[in-house]
Amino acid sequence: YAGIELAVNEHVRVSFTLPHCGESVTFQCVIRDRTGYTYGVEFVRDEAACDHITTMQRILDAIEDLNRK
Repeated sequence: YAGIELAVNEHVRVSFTLPHCGESVTFQCVIRDRTGYTYGVEFVRDEAACDHITTMQRILDAIEDLNRK
């Protein structure tokens, strides 16, 4: 949900904080679907996205390891 008007095919940045580590990541995205103020986005693959994906995988692996103990 976003309280702003965005058009389909508009380029935006989406930021969020990863759980259990507090690290913030930002992805380039394209609006692909819209219903009211609810949007579907496609994440654009670029060098920064690849770095974020690697970081998220490392964090998820660490969480999985903790859950096994």
